[in-house]
Amino acid sequence: MKIYGFGLALIIGVPGLLQFYVGSDTSKNFEYFTYAVNWLLICIGLDFLFICVGKNPGFQRVLPGRSIRVNGEIFQLVLCKYCGIMKHPRTKHCKVCGKCIERYEFHSGLLGKCIGNNNTAAYFGLSAALSAQGVFLFIVCIKDLASAQSNTELLIRTLLIIYALLNFCWFTSNTLLQIYLISRNLTFHELTKRTSQNNPFDKTWQSNWEEYFNS
Repeated sequence: MKIYGFGLALIIGVPGLLQFYVGSDTSKNFEYFTYAVNWLLICIGLDFLFICVGKNPGFQRVLPGRSIRVNGEIFQLVLCKYCGIMKHPRTKHCKVCGKCIERYEFHSGLLGKCIGNNNTAAYFGLSAALSAQGVFLFIVCIKDLASAQSNTELLIRTLLIIYALLNFCWFTSNTLLQIYLISRNLTFHELTKRTSQNNPFDKTWQSNWEEYFNS
């Protein structure tokens, strides 16, 4: 796993360690509950992170012929001048990775890797898990902020609240955007290139979600 993945693993795990350090001042039962939920979310996030970074994003396979039919619409395949293969309409060559990526979403600088056909579902899970962790940490730390028994504990809880707010704002907006894209069977690249008006890949939202997680 690249250094980017280790960096994000620290971003996910360190808040959990800090929360464990300061604990909870309500009751032992609630303290154990907060530890369990917090570390469950951390483990889910790390699991999705390892899948997302560890898998190849979906390198373009060689396609037969020079055209392809999608939901009754015929697309002419385009030759990639870098890889020398015919590209699917949803494939884009990433100059950073040096590969053609199937169902290209974007190149993630945070992960140091493309998000494409093979790891886009894991990226969605990672985003949702981090969003949930942000909400949970914010609630717990706000609840216990007034009962901090030292300046160190007060500082840690304040930093955790700031982290949780940033985490929630960034990853929740990201998760909501992905929910919209999945429901419309769009990629982020297609949305930014304004090719979403006449989208031949869009079926019913149920079929779009099924296709997304079965790809």
